[in-house]
Order: sequence, then C-alpha cells, then structure tokens
Amino acid sequence: MSTYNDQITIAEGMEVVASDGGKIGKIDEVQSDHFIAKDGFLFPKSAYIPMTAVANADEKTIYLNVTEQEALSQDPSWEQPPAGAGMNDDPEPFDHEQDSSRTHVNEDDHLRVDVAEEELTATKRQVDRGDVGIHKSVVAEDREIDVPVTEERVNVSRRTVDRDAAPGEDTFQEGTIEVPVHGEEVDVQKRTRVTGEVDVDKEAVQGNKHVSDTVRHEEVTVDGDVVEGSRDNGSKSKRGDKKKRR
Repeated sequence: MSTYNDQITIAEGMEVVASDGGKIGKIDEVQSDHFIAKDGFLFPKSAYIPMTAVANADEKTIYLNVTEQEALSQDPSWEQPPAGAGMNDDPEPFDHEQDSSRTHVNEDDHLRVDVAEEELTATKRQVDRGDVGIHKSVVAEDREIDVPVTEERVNVSRRTVDRDAAPGEDTFQEGTIEVPVHGEEVDVQKRTRVTGEVDVDKEAVQGNKHVSDTVRHEEVTVDGDVVEGSRDNGSKSKRGDKKKRR
C-alpha cells in the first residue's frame, strides 16, 4: 500500500480505470514511483503506471488522467518497467517463456493459465416473410321484388229509367265516347349501398426457434495430465505424483 500526494491511497487489488471509462486492470504491486496493473485488455502482460498518471481514487478504484488510447501511446511505454525499477528484485521464481498473453506469474510462485471456451449467443433481425393478399370480387345474381301498382278500370252499369227527353238533348245519334284509363308502369333502378366492413390487423406472435452451432473450448495438458474448463464446476485438475528418475 502506498499514499500518493498525501490524499490518494493506492493498494493491491484496486481497479484501474482510464479517464474515458476503459478498464486498465487490477493493481498487483505498488512501488514508490509507479504501480503494476494486470488482468486488463489493453496490456497483455502488465501495465507499469507512474504515480503521475493518477487523477483521483475511491475505496476500490484508481482513476487515471489519461484515456485508453493515451495510455497505449505513452512514451516511454507502460508495457516496460520504468528505468531503474526492479534493480533489487529477486529473479523470477519460474523459468518459463511467457509466450501467451493470458499467462501470469505472481510473486507467490503461482502460475495461472486462463482456460477459455466459447458459448452461443443469438441476435434477432427482421426479415420479409411475404405479403398477404386481400381480394374483392364482384358476383352478379338475380333478385326479384314486388312493387304495388295502381291500374284504372272502366265499369259500365245499366239502369232502367222512364222520363221524357229534354229539349236539345242529343238523341238518336251514333258516336263513341272515350274514357281515359290510367295505370302505373314500374321502372327499375339500382343504387349502391355499403353493407359491411372487413378489418385487417397484424399482431406479433412470440415463439422459440432452435439454433445450433459448433463451439470450442481450451484444454491445458501438463505432464500428461489434463486440466479442462467446465461451465458448471469450474476447472477440474488431475495430477499424479511424480516419480524420481535416476
């Protein structure tokens, strides 16, 4: 643990965050003029961050005064220890080549190798399923209706009378008396009326679609033994006793 600027306390395990929110890693070691952050995405192995890059801090997080891009472009690079750092440090406890960006060696002689696997995720996108056609057709049919009509008829009735003819009355003359007769004819017209409506609606129906693909996982072999990742139980390790060889 170290105190910087008499106000900011820097300790192992604290998160290191750039000014734009990018995660640099967790503090693994604190020196007088810098601290070492690991397990980040920007720096594969370790980030050697000078105390001058610290802007603020709270109980769990150190906030830097540079962005992720600025952290990557520092001169000198944060990927190397500062000049003069580590002069009195003990040699590496393990003699191995760190050729993987996910291999880490801590001071307690512990080698940690990350084992990864792939999992399936799914995204959805809208596609055109076609069109639904709604058609109207005209159908002709014969219909009959009854219409009441009025017709005039001429009724002739006779009755017997006995009187003298009046002077000047037309008698003994032939002729025809025309009586107009009226009736009604039916003219047929048509009119258009709306007799119904059809509502067309769309609704979204939720369902499940089964998808599959091939995923990969990593296995680490150590001295003929296998350490494999498990989604449910974490890492399973099997290691036999080594026999002495002469």
